[in-house]
Amino acid sequence: MAKQVSLTEKFRDVFTPEMREQGERNWLVDPISTGSDHFHAELSLGDECWTAELVAAKWRLLGECDCPEGDAGRLCGHLWTLLRKAEEFGDLGWATKRSVS
Repeated sequence: MAKQVSLTEKFRDVFTPEMREQGERNWLVDPISTGSDHFHAELSLGDECWTAELVAAKWRLLGECDCPEGDAGRLCGHLWTLLRKAEEFGDLGWATKRSVS
């Protein structure tokens, strides 16, 4: 039986090193709604405040953030922060399945 990989191991290469660096800052993460298939939270650091969500649906992990990068339809460091927090809290377990990309 293959070892199940962590969320950050599985999706690390989707995020650039710069995104991961931004996402590893000391963001305050205030979960709004979490579960095995989603993680929705408000992130804040100083004067910055964003709302972001990761959802595992139809064999994909989808992310949205209301920051300028997210509004433009791109991944951002805030989603990396959420991924790390979801892993820490034990949420988004459905996304660790081998067929979710």
